[in-house]
Amino acid sequence: MTDHDRNRPSDDDAKANAALAKKRFAVLNLVRLVGLGVVLLGIAISQGATNAPPALGIVLALSGLVAFFFLPKTVAKGWRSDAE
Repeated sequence: MTDHDRNRPSDDDAKANAALAKKRFAVLNLVRLVGLGVVLLGIAISQGATNAPPALGIVLALSGLVAFFFLPKTVAKGWRSDAE
């Protein structure tokens, strides 16, 4: 067995890594979708679609924007290994 063969991941490792990557991709997209939903809810509230105060809608919309743009990066940082 050569050094190259020892350093190459097995098929099981490759499948496990691919499955983990798919799950993480789904989580990141779910976080983005939730952020988008919060933005849309905030816009609806600020436009008077409910009896809630418009200021609440503005706060929700801004919070949703922050969640949409910055929360996925924060979540991904938690998954990084020390080697990266």
